[in-house]
Amino acid sequence: MKRLLLIVLACMSLSVWADNKKIALLEPRIGDGSTEVTGIEKAMIRGELRKAIVNHTGYEAFTRSDIDQMMKEQDFQRTGNVSDGDIHRLGEMSGADYICVATITKSDSEFYIEAFLINIETGAISNPASQYGELINGKLGNMLPVCQALAQELLGTLSPMVTTISTPAITPTVTPTITPTVTPATTTPATTTYQSYDVYRTFGDGFVVCGNQKTNYEDNALALGTLTDAIKGWEQVRTGAITETGDGLVIYGSNGYQFQGCGSCTGIKDKVGNYNNERKRIADVAINKYGHYVIIYEKNGYGSNGLPSKFLDALSERNEDGDKILSVSLDDGDNWAYVTEKYFRASNQGDHDFMKEATDKFGMIKSVCITMKGIVVCCAKGIYFKGVPKGVVDRILDMCNDGYYPQVVKFTDSGTCLITDGDKHYQYYM
Repeated sequence: MKRLLLIVLACMSLSVWADNKKIALLEPRIGDGSTEVTGIEKAMIRGELRKAIVNHTGYEAFTRSDIDQMMKEQDFQRTGNVSDGDIHRLGEMSGADYICVATITKSDSEFYIEAFLINIETGAISNPASQYGELINGKLGNMLPVCQALAQELLGTLSPMVTTISTPAITPTVTPTITPTVTPATTTPATTTYQSYDVYRTFGDGFVVCGNQKTNYEDNALALGTLTDAIKGWEQVRTGAITETGDGLVIYGSNGYQFQGCGSCTGIKDKVGNYNNERKRIADVAINKYGHYVIIYEKNGYGSNGLPSKFLDALSERNEDGDKILSVSLDDGDNWAYVTEKYFRASNQGDHDFMKEATDKFGMIKSVCITMKGIVVCCAKGIYFKGVPKGVVDRILDMCNDGYYPQVVKFTDSGTCLITDGDKHYQYYM
């Protein structure tokens, strides 16, 4: 498959109390070797990126046709070169603090995005980021979630209203009891900014919990009381899938299960019921708010609905080569990830690279969970995460403090979570 290359210029580190920084987005360039890129596709990319950037507190993003014309006159679309004098002229014309430029190399099936910003005052370029994805029926139908993920990576903790504190060993405040608590997810006013803190904790036998947590986040998920009632009755839970919209599924023993909602997950209840009747062990399950899902059973069998074709192809390959599938994840943008005994893979390059970092730090991956804003990777000797709500991290630490190390962490960006060692020890907030 060919690839779509997009170079977007994004943010430098800014003062916590600074005024909004203005970002001017130019019309995207077309990269060498690209297939045809239409005017509406250029407008779509720039428009979705603009929406994604302005959703980050402290930034404004806009487009200007006169700036586009100047860049064409300078032959920037072909050469990609711009002088310091032109940069300052662009700043005077637009009132921008940064100029955001895009280069697009498109194919009929995939795209790839790289990003960075030019500082108008200094001409400096910094903070590259990247995302890629698949076209939908040959169209850029999934650009919004891709641009949201890109803006999150570029601007996330660099927002002027955000502070990142990096300390070798910060011990977050944790709940004193490790007894699983059933607290319905509550609805609170939307939070547009958050603080993030680096967490690094080492336990007695060298197990490490390491990563970046959000201390403030929107706790607006629907409660999953049916699932928590089931877990209390079983006194165990092995894995499951949860959403912010009130749909969920938990698994215990070999194939015991309990649903909540999932009316939009076409066929999932029949499939799980059949696996239960046939005594097929359910290894893992993932669902998202659109009702798309995948169930892994036995060694590498799977049932699904609504999955991207690339994900289906990957699962089919694992089935054919006999590799045991350990974990699957699917976020609300239909990005996916999986772990087997031999491989791991994610549709988002940033997630894939993060999983690689996790294996380098803490050994073989046991499970992965991705959301639109975060990722948790459970490994043999540690847990590695970023962009995860503080309440989720607290419950991971609660369980580790009691001497039981999670092999499965399922969570949402609203802070609901299910954490288990794959047997009888667990924490949850649903």
